[in-house]
Amino acid sequence: MKYAIPFLFLLFCLGCIGKPAPPVLRIFCCEAYWDVIGDEAAMFATVYGTRIRRVPIFVPEKEEVVPKESETEPKRRSPAPWRSRPSERRTLAPGRTVVDARITELIRSLSIRTVHGDLYLTDSPKQVEMLLEGAAVTTEYPIGALALTLLVAKDNPLRIDSVKSLFDANRRLGIIDPSLDGMGEAAFRVVSKYLRTASGRSDERITPFDQHAKLLAALQNEEVDAVLVWEPLALKAADYAEVVELPMEERQAIPQQLIALSMANNQGYGKRFADFLISPKGREILKNHGFEGGHYFPNSSASESAP
Repeated sequence: MKYAIPFLFLLFCLGCIGKPAPPVLRIFCCEAYWDVIGDEAAMFATVYGTRIRRVPIFVPEKEEVVPKESETEPKRRSPAPWRSRPSERRTLAPGRTVVDARITELIRSLSIRTVHGDLYLTDSPKQVEMLLEGAAVTTEYPIGALALTLLVAKDNPLRIDSVKSLFDANRRLGIIDPSLDGMGEAAFRVVSKYLRTASGRSDERITPFDQHAKLLAALQNEEVDAVLVWEPLALKAADYAEVVELPMEERQAIPQQLIALSMANNQGYGKRFADFLISPKGREILKNHGFEGGHYFPNSSASESAP
């Protein structure tokens, strides 16, 4: 009997030592999905006990602290190309369509496995193409599409009804820098036919921004007369802006997919997270952030298999 308590205590200690730490999914996440993935991650953790660490692939308001690599993983060079740089506000040169050098370096690092990550969530088709070319992708999980919309001041005092009408009247348009994300890429495709394309000239009617918050603030502060944004972003501007339905020839709907990276430590949990995004619980969170509409959720049996 006198050995029973020490023996039970020893078993308890061994159990604590042997208990594995919960897995961590590392997601490289673009600005369009940053907030909603934070909420999805919190719910996912309660269901699966798996923590999710988001790493920004955009210019954050405050520089993110790049987490140290796990002691169990080999040391890797991390170029951290997503770190903040001085904000820029400039007129848009018609030829500026090259993917930002920081993102290019990150994708190169993922392709040659010098930086660790499990998933990559971007709204940019160009970034997806670069990942595929670099053999950094094992699986693409389709999660729907994002549609472009035109935001103007409340009550639309300038009577803007299309991007063309905005340019015909020499109004000011704000977009995200097309070298930074898919929202900027889609906006640039819409406006490119209306740009002044004389060699070496910039178009003073268009102002690119490096953050979504700055883009919306410019509309609110009347620095621009309209902005082109993804539909969910319009929810954040509901107090001072309204949506103008784009004519058919100016509409853009971009397919979206969650990318599983080839160097992932948690391929199984990556698929579970992809399934969770389009499950009933995941859809509810997406809708709360404005990600809704028949074009967004794909038909998928995975949506019914996830909790």
